[in-house]
Amino acid sequence: MRLFVGTLFLSACSINSDKSGETIKPLKDTLTNISSSPKPDNFIEKAKGILDNSSNLLTGVYVGLEKMPYLIDPSNPKKVWYHLTYLKIKGDSAFLDQSPISIYKKDTTFSASDGGFYYYKGILIKTDTTLKIRLKEIFCDYCGEKVKKGIDGRWIRDCRIKEYFAKKTVKGIFLNGNLFTKTNRKENLISEHPRQ
Repeated sequence: MRLFVGTLFLSACSINSDKSGETIKPLKDTLTNISSSPKPDNFIEKAKGILDNSSNLLTGVYVGLEKMPYLIDPSNPKKVWYHLTYLKIKGDSAFLDQSPISIYKKDTTFSASDGGFYYYKGILIKTDTTLKIRLKEIFCDYCGEKVKKGIDGRWIRDCRIKEYFAKKTVKGIFLNGNLFTKTNRKENLISEHPRQ
C-alpha cells in the first residue's frame, strides 16, 4: 500500500516556483519528510491529506481580461474589446465564463450581445513543471457556432477548444501571458450548471 501512495505523490507534484520568489513545495519533498520520520500509525490518512491539499492549492475563482483578436465595432475603432473572463478551479476541474466588454481610455462598457458570451468546462493537467488547463466550449450566446461536415455529409457542431498554460504567482495565475487575479467570489459560474 505504501508504494502505491508514493507513486501517487510523485505523479501529483505542483508548480515549483516563479520569478516573484514564491515557492510551492513539491509533494515528493513532503513525502520524503513523512517517510523519514518515525512511522505514524495513520500514515495513509496523512498521505491522503497531503494529496487533497495539492489539488486545493489553486482552488478558487480568478478573473482576468483576454483581448479579442478581431474588431467588434467598426464605427468606433478606438475601443478595445476584451472578454471579461472568470475561471473557477475546483480540484482538477475548471470552468470558464466569458463576457464581452470594451474599454476606451477610462470608460468601460459592458456589452449586451456584441462579442458573444462563451462558456467552457474542462480539466487541469499537472506535471512536475507545468500546469495546463484544457477547456471545451459547452455553449455560447450571441455568437456564431463553428460547424464541420461529418462523415455522413451532414453539418455538425464543432466545439471550440481553449488551452492555457498556467503559472502560479503571488498575484494569481498567468494564463498564456494574461494575469488572472484570485477573487472572493463564491457563487457558481454559469458553466458549472449549463442550460439543457
